[in-house]
Amino acid sequence: MKTTLMKGRENTKKNDFSGYVCSEKTKMSLKIGIVGTAGVGKTQFIDRLSTNTFDRCYNPTDQYDIRNICYRDKDIEFRDFAGTQYYMTDNDLFFDLDVLIFMVDNTEISYKNGRKAASEILAKYAPNRVVLVQNKIDIIEDDKLLSRACKISVKTNEGIQELMDDILF
Repeated sequence: MKTTLMKGRENTKKNDFSGYVCSEKTKMSLKIGIVGTAGVGKTQFIDRLSTNTFDRCYNPTDQYDIRNICYRDKDIEFRDFAGTQYYMTDNDLFFDLDVLIFMVDNTEISYKNGRKAASEILAKYAPNRVVLVQNKIDIIEDDKLLSRACKISVKTNEGIQELMDDILF
């Protein structure tokens, strides 16, 4: 499988997580944007889907990355936006999204800042569907879990397949 990064880098990665290989005639193609404050796990989420790995090192996204992966016989273009307000709210890459994932973690600042950016994106670009995702549930106390969020742990892989099934099917 080929994973393409927008900034001219191209990597070939086997998608061990999905168990499928995308053919020329895939069943569905989606454009999914991921926003949230820095460090909530947006890039790690895509890495988990494409390679089934978790890297403990934090490497912040510079502006944005676009990566195409195959997941369960579906071609998905992920648009991973840096956790800064500017790149999350003033970017034409939001125009044709099928799904916007608004990712938060257990910190109040991630929810507060991410919510502001998500509101601005919704007002300006209107993606077809918005999904609230709370990452890092492996370290969150029960009283800090958001009731309406899809709960995942990129680190332990918990909830990721259910989230993707909800988005895709």
